[in-house]
Amino acid sequence: MLRNVIVMFRNVCIFKKCLKSFDRTGDYIQRWQYTITTSSNKTEIIKKMERMAWRGRIKPGCKAEYIKRHNEIWPEMVEVLKKAGIVNYTIFADGDELFGYYECEKGVAYAEKTQAESAVVDRWNEYMKDILELVMDPVTGAQPKLEPVFRMD
Repeated sequence: MLRNVIVMFRNVCIFKKCLKSFDRTGDYIQRWQYTITTSSNKTEIIKKMERMAWRGRIKPGCKAEYIKRHNEIWPEMVEVLKKAGIVNYTIFADGDELFGYYECEKGVAYAEKTQAESAVVDRWNEYMKDILELVMDPVTGAQPKLEPVFRMD
């Protein structure tokens, strides 16, 4: 499926094209291609948008504290997530079960690498470990990815 959007603003035309494909591991990815045209030049920017989902568990009796800590998330933690290209981040709870979802503008591998190398993320994980049971992937240092089994756009 191909989805196109054209936006005109003053003398600038932005053509946005959504290309759907699969990466080398067979995971579904969505690639956005922007072509920006002005009267003097033409620039192409490829923007890769991948989705990431993870799950975790809040320790019994700690849900209110989990929510409180996320309501007071450190600005430097938000900065790391943004630097990693993470957008549209939502965490859902079903009792003590957690489901996290975000999109990665720079790709999942880049987001994982950026988080794994961050001292801020290490501090956040240490801060959360008394209320959270979260298994980390030993290879990436991030939450293990959930397998996508259905998608509808």
